[in-house]
This record gives sequence, C-alpha cells and structure tokens, in this order.
Amino acid sequence: MRKIKSILGVALMSVVLCFCLLFGGCEKEIAGTYKFKSMTYNQNGMNINLEVGEEFMNMITLTEDYVTVTLNDDGTATMSMAAGEIENMQGTWEKGDDGEIELTFEGETQICKCDGETLTMEEDGAKIVLEK
Repeated sequence: MRKIKSILGVALMSVVLCFCLLFGGCEKEIAGTYKFKSMTYNQNGMNINLEVGEEFMNMITLTEDYVTVTLNDDGTATMSMAAGEIENMQGTWEKGDDGEIELTFEGETQICKCDGETLTMEEDGAKIVLEK
C-alpha cells in the first residue's frame, strides 16, 4: 500500500510540474509593431469615438499608419505619427507592473496599458488604442 501511495504521489507531482511549466510561458510577447485602431476624446462635452477608416475633422482619413509604435526586444522604441506631415520619434520602453509599460519619447515618460495584443495610450482625456 505504501508503494502505491508513493507512486501516486510522484505521478501527481509530475502532473503539477507539467502544468507549471506549460502555463509559466503563457505571457504574451510585448515587443512588436502596434498600429492605430481607434481614438476616443471629449470635445465640448461630447464623447467622440473614431475608428480606422473614418474621416477626422473632414480633412484626413484615419488609416492604420496614423499612429504606429514599434517596441523592440532591446528596449528601444519608435513612434510614427501621420498628422499632416509624418513625424518619427525614437525612444525607449520598459515593462512595468500589471500589464503596463513605460514609453519614453523626447524625455517624457508615459505609462501605457499593453497586453501583447493592444497598446492603449491615454493623455488629457484622449485615448488611442493601437493593435498588433
């Protein structure tokens, strides 16, 4: 009876170890290129929501390339914004707590939410969502 308990204990521990190894690597890769998906802001008390393909201020059509952020594995980042002229910025990023990252461009750091699929930037009541 002792041998059976010992064998069952080893088998159970093996299964638990396999699950630990299997689910330990489930964290999504944050590095990659994120492109514009949507923007929400408040103007004169109205909540405005714009998505890819919609026209902004009857002047430009918002494409995926309206805002693009690339997070590299080495901690560097680039951001491209196509608001009239194309503006490219170089910066850095590092992983924070609870699905957040710290993006630094031109000496200013911004805390953003990032789950490996979407990157959400919020500032002054405006929210921009980028998608991988």
